[in-house]
Amino acid sequence: EPEIPHPDCSIITRVTAEHSYTCEPDTLKRKYQETLHKLDQTQKVLLNTKRREKRAKVCIETVLRELKKQKLKSLRTSSKCLKHTKV
Repeated sequence: EPEIPHPDCSIITRVTAEHSYTCEPDTLKRKYQETLHKLDQTQKVLLNTKRREKRAKVCIETVLRELKKQKLKSLRTSSKCLKHTKV
């Protein structure tokens, strides 16, 4: 059984003596700061990914519009050629 500290000693000493799995406040603060930093970095990566996807979507939509225009022009040209070749 762990040794129980005197009631006049600090709360941290008492908690540490009662619970050997506790962390020092400085360690917790450092881990918290690291976690916040990782969260910030992950949010930036997510935002950049969303922006990249949006740019790609706009680009694809533009290309599809252009292809449809070219196809219509091609169909019109083919149709005119067919009208002129009929005898």
